[in-house]
Amino acid sequence: MEIRKKITEKTKAIIVVQLYGHPAKIDEILEIANDYNLYVIEDCAEAQGAEFKGKKVGTMGHISCFSLYGNKIITTAGGGVIATNEDEIAEKCEIIKNYG
Repeated sequence: MEIRKKITEKTKAIIVVQLYGHPAKIDEILEIANDYNLYVIEDCAEAQGAEFKGKKVGTMGHISCFSLYGNKIITTAGGGVIATNEDEIAEKCEIIKNYG
């Protein structure tokens, strides 16, 4: 994968865009992230309900993001959703959520 070639000492995370209902090969990406101690952020705004090897997109990375902009699958006037199973990340999101 080309991802390994792009990782530098400044890299903190890999952002995976799950686009048009077609999931990325998240298992390979998670392996790379594990090798480099990186977070995986899934952008799932245009793939809700899609699955990869029996798992829903948005359930495999450290953080999942869902934009609710008007051109997305689920829309509101704006905003979005962040999901995580990691307490430390959730606490940080709670602190910064009102700061744009």
